[in-house]
Amino acid sequence: MHQPIDLHEVFARYFTGCEALAYALSSKLAEGNICLDIEQYKEELRAGGSGNPLFSPTAEAFERQCNHSEFVTRDVVLPRPFVIYKNKAYLHRYFTYETEIINNIKRLNGKFHIITGGPGSGKTYSVSLRLLELFAQNPGIKVALAAPTGKAAARMNESLRKFAEAMDTAQEPVKQKLTALKAQTIHRLLGYISDSIFFRHNEDHPLPYDVVIVDECSMIDGALMAKLLNAVGDNTDIYLLGDKDQLASVEAGSVFGDICRAAASELLQGKVELKTGTRRFDPQKGIGRFSATLIAGGFTREPFAEDEQLRFEMLPESDTGNLFRERVLGAESFHTYA
Repeated sequence: MHQPIDLHEVFARYFTGCEALAYALSSKLAEGNICLDIEQYKEELRAGGSGNPLFSPTAEAFERQCNHSEFVTRDVVLPRPFVIYKNKAYLHRYFTYETEIINNIKRLNGKFHIITGGPGSGKTYSVSLRLLELFAQNPGIKVALAAPTGKAAARMNESLRKFAEAMDTAQEPVKQKLTALKAQTIHRLLGYISDSIFFRHNEDHPLPYDVVIVDECSMIDGALMAKLLNAVGDNTDIYLLGDKDQLASVEAGSVFGDICRAAASELLQGKVELKTGTRRFDPQKGIGRFSATLIAGGFTREPFAEDEQLRFEMLPESDTGNLFRERVLGAESFHTYA
């Protein structure tokens, strides 16, 4: 019987004398982390690693690999596969992405905006009001809407349409401007060049818009966020919307959540707007209270025993897949909002 190929091992063997660092970084990247805390990883090694001495050496041997001059640099200008910066190890490409994101936030300054909050907290409502104001002031303003996926873009279009229909006080020409906007995927917005990692719009060829609004930003990985911000011109306002507590992107880098968690930092002062509450359900009952408890951690079933909006069923593990297909994939609401 064939053993599965360990791609991290295949990658690591290209870096003779630095295999453990290469293996660790590749593994962390697969877990969604773009960097590795060296001291923390050394503690993991002391506690016992994979058992393979080549990829799980002593903490001291790992430290020596972090100073391997052929493959590792602490001078970020030098072209080496691995970068050590502030006692964290990176693959050079991902260090570059992180640096670009930070530099772009600094460059855009007051034109960089984040609106975060849970489902129904009013993120889309807030940005829709802002758009009405902008169109009323300048009907010719150029606005782009985008989201990570086609389904998310379609939901964005639907939300704007419903908002416009409900705004009886807005002038009809302004509402028409709003409903005429069509969201697209980020890849389409940036102009993806097939069979490459590049886009037509970048720092040398920025997006031709006055305002760019991107929804569902928790789904954006580090690489795409860097490329998106690179393409935003100095005179363009960008609004990033999303739920900081949602699952992070499939690829490496939980950028949106990391930015929101650093909202109090000097770099992000005044740039992150947190929406609380919800327009969709009572946060003190049922699914609202349940989701808040899960996010906070330490969930137990007992406090929800008397909640009439929730029902718990104990099932054999073998039945969970069937239940998911029946109750979730088969639910009308799943197909409506997925």
